[in-house]
Amino acid sequence: MISLIIPTYRNPEYLDICLKSAIEQQAFENEIIVAVDGFVEESQEILDKYKDDINVLDLVQNQGMQQALNLGVMNASNETIFIVNDDNVFCSGFDTIIKKELTDKSVLTLNQIEPTGPGIFNFPVNNLGRNPDEFKYKEFIEFEKSIKHVL
Repeated sequence: MISLIIPTYRNPEYLDICLKSAIEQQAFENEIIVAVDGFVEESQEILDKYKDDINVLDLVQNQGMQQALNLGVMNASNETIFIVNDDNVFCSGFDTIIKKELTDKSVLTLNQIEPTGPGIFNFPVNNLGRNPDEFKYKEFIEFEKSIKHVL
């Protein structure tokens, strides 16, 4: 199992998509820790929506992303830790990929899809929406599958 640490700060719309994808796209039941860096009331509806699948670490007041990450890692119960910002979307089987590709004393980063291109990193390009209201989640899942072999 993997411990996912997701720091969040006043970003409930993005957090909703992030948690939905983390839960739906995992192959195993991973530990998901959401470190809420202040203003928990703004995200409470989203946290309640996924309460059976996540652990919430409420920092009460804003202490900064680094403190949220440190406390998230300190509260993790697994040796493999994956830190993802709340405005990211998980690909299908992300946990299987991590377990398969991660070697001792290594750091893994995943590719990303950009809405425009080309950029300096030559990421795959597909405009799936530029904000949470526009984001096309199902299209993301299908597009990600179509490029997975390339990544």
